[in-house]
Amino acid sequence: MRQNRRKICVIAALILAWLDVCSALAGSINGNEAGVLAAAGGKFEYEGRTYQASEDFKAELESELARDDVDLTAEEAAEYTARLYEGIPEKITKGILKAVEGEEPEAVIREDEKKKEETGKNENEKEIPPWILAVLFGFFCGAVLWLIIRQICRDRRIQAVSQAGITPLFDIHCHIMPGVDDGAPDLETALEMLGVEFEQGIRHVILTPHYRPGYRHCSAEQLFEVLDRLKKAAGERYPELELSLGNELSMKEGISERLEGKKALTLGGSRYVLAEFEPEESFPRIYDGCMRLMRAGYVPVIAHVERYPAILKEEHIREFRHCGILLQMNYESIPRFRKYIKAGYVDLLSTDAHGMDRRTPHFERELRILYESCTQDQIQRILKDTPEKIWSQRKY
Repeated sequence: MRQNRRKICVIAALILAWLDVCSALAGSINGNEAGVLAAAGGKFEYEGRTYQASEDFKAELESELARDDVDLTAEEAAEYTARLYEGIPEKITKGILKAVEGEEPEAVIREDEKKKEETGKNENEKEIPPWILAVLFGFFCGAVLWLIIRQICRDRRIQAVSQAGITPLFDIHCHIMPGVDDGAPDLETALEMLGVEFEQGIRHVILTPHYRPGYRHCSAEQLFEVLDRLKKAAGERYPELELSLGNELSMKEGISERLEGKKALTLGGSRYVLAEFEPEESFPRIYDGCMRLMRAGYVPVIAHVERYPAILKEEHIREFRHCGILLQMNYESIPRFRKYIKAGYVDLLSTDAHGMDRRTPHFERELRILYESCTQDQIQRILKDTPEKIWSQRKY
C-alpha cells in the first residue's frame, strides 16, 4: 500500500514538472522576439531630433511578446519590427516615443557645421565694390596696351638697325687662341668658337690671351706661331674671317716697359692697349695705371669695365672719358648694365669668350636687348665706329 502511494507521488511530481516546463516554454521570448525588443529599444531620428521608446512601452511590448500564444517566426518578427516605425508622429504625441535630451543626430551636426562654414566664408569673402573691379580692369587693359606698344617700338628699332646694316663685325677681346691661357684648350675648340662668331656676323677678331707679369705665359714669338696655325685652319673654313693678335694686360708695375720691348702686345700692333685690373682695385690706382699708359703714348681700353665698382660712378666715368680712355663691356653684361650703354659711357662690346661651355661666344639675346634699348647712333658707335678705329691701325 505504501509502495503504491510512493509511485503515485512520483508520477504526480513528474506531471507537475512537465506542466511547469511547458508553461515556461509557452511564455518565454524566443530569438526572433528578442530582436523585436532590441529594435524597439533603439533610438529613432525624426525631423532633426532623436527619440527613444518609453520604458512603459517597452515593458508592454515585452509582456505582449511573452504571451503563450505568441511565438514569432523570423518573417513575423521582421513585419512586427517594421510596424514599430509606423505612425511615429502619433507615437510621439501619445508619449510612446520620447525625445532624448542633449543629443542630436549626426546629420543635424553635419548640417550645423556646414552652415557655420558657409557663414564663415561669407564673413571672410567680403564683396568687392564694382568701382574697384572697374579700376583694376582699367589698369590691366592699360598695362597690356603699354606692353603691346612697347614691343612694337622695340621691333621697329630692331628693324631700323637691320635696315641700316649696323651689325657686330668686330670682337677685340676674346680668349679663342688655343692652348695658351684659360681659353680654348685646343685647335678644334678654337675653330668651333670662331664658327659661332662668324655665324653671328663677326668678321674681324683680335685674339687677346692673358699677359700677367710674374706668371707663366706664352712669349710673343710663341703666340705668333699659334696665330699662324689658327689662321691657316680658320681660313679653310671661314675665308672671310680676319684674325689679329693682342694681349689682355694685367696692369702691374713695369707693363709699359714690356710693351716697349714687344714682350707684351697691344691690340693688333696699334696704339690701343687692352688693360685689366683687379676687381677690388681703387679708383686712384686704376686712374694712375691708365695715365702711365697714356704718358707712354698708348690709349687704354679698360677690359670688362662692369667688373670694377670703383669705376661705375658717374663722376669717375666722366673723368675717364674726358681723358680719352675707352671702356669695353662684355656682351653678357648688357642686361644688367644697359643703363651705362644708354647713357653713352660704353665704347666697345666684346665677347671675352673662353670656351663653349663657359663664357661662350654666343650673344644673340644680348644683342637684341642692345637693339631694343639704344638709338641707332649709339649702336653705330659701339659696334662699328670705335672698333673700326682700332682695327684700322693694326699691323699684324
